[in-house]
Amino acid sequence: MKFLFVDASHHGWGTEQHLVSLALGLLAGGHDVTVVLQQNSPTQRWLENTGVRVLPVRFRSGLDLRFLAVVLRLIRQRRPDWIIANQSKLYWPAALLGKIVGVRVGLFRHLVQVKQWHTRVLLPKLVGHFFVVSQFARAELIRCGAPQAHITCLFNPIDTQRFQPNAVARAELRARLGIAEGDVLAGFVGRIEPAKGVITLRDAVFNAMDVLPQLKMAWIGDGVAKDETMLLAAARGHLQRNIFVGWSAAPEEYYAGFDVLVAPSIEAETFGRVVAEAQSCGVPVIASDIGGLPEALVSNKTGLLVPPGNVARLTQAIVSLSMDDALRMQFADAGRQFVMENFSTLLVCKEFIDSLLM
Repeated sequence: MKFLFVDASHHGWGTEQHLVSLALGLLAGGHDVTVVLQQNSPTQRWLENTGVRVLPVRFRSGLDLRFLAVVLRLIRQRRPDWIIANQSKLYWPAALLGKIVGVRVGLFRHLVQVKQWHTRVLLPKLVGHFFVVSQFARAELIRCGAPQAHITCLFNPIDTQRFQPNAVARAELRARLGIAEGDVLAGFVGRIEPAKGVITLRDAVFNAMDVLPQLKMAWIGDGVAKDETMLLAAARGHLQRNIFVGWSAAPEEYYAGFDVLVAPSIEAETFGRVVAEAQSCGVPVIASDIGGLPEALVSNKTGLLVPPGNVARLTQAIVSLSMDDALRMQFADAGRQFVMENFSTLLVCKEFIDSLLM
């Protein structure tokens, strides 16, 4: 098949990583893949020199004439079978272009809420497929009036070659971060902001550090709560045991060195990509029992679920996993297997193609 992806993002977050994983998976499966995207975006950098045809453009919205001209030219030249869009600002332009030129359109939704009635109820009926990335998101959309028959769940594809256990990377990272033999390194990957549960997390981590001298914490990301978290770590006497790295385009380098990943969101996540990525790297996980996060792990087999916002339960989970090397190893092996069987790019791309052929 021939695919034309359109992307308007300047970011490098989960939505954009989904596009990259899906595009590369389709390319590896022998499909023709072209992507129109924002010039100088992280997505452009990730896709360059991969074999995916990339056309960077500067445009403001899906109705920007520069964007429309490039897409129409590509449709005439490449004659794609499908136009794929990942972001709401491109939904209607992609749907209308598809209708005008006779190309089928597939849309992905990475957030749970769809405020506009016409986008939530009408649009899924007008396009070939409307995909969501968890059963939780599908149920929520249907509950809000979206047409059940037109909403398809397709989990996030995880590149299990990129995200895999790596003993060499583990040793190098831990040496660089000053993690001694016998230390336990917990990690957080994402935006350091209240919705991601960082207020709960920092209280729980500092409590755990009070009783576990071997515990250290790596914060991979930036956000509005970062400076305050650093100040509180200092006030509790734990600043030297909390490592603030900033945003990274290569989180796999950090997963490799983690003993535990914590995803403590207090607002409903659509899925939980970092949870799946960490497990793919052989890292046990602790996640909030909210939204689509429970679908990204197997409770008490690959990780632990805790009530969102509950400092005491999160502290207990961090302490129990930090003190039990055998359980972490058991969770690590099961987590890698779980991701391979449910979220690997090869598997998800096959399910994607099967859906399009139905």
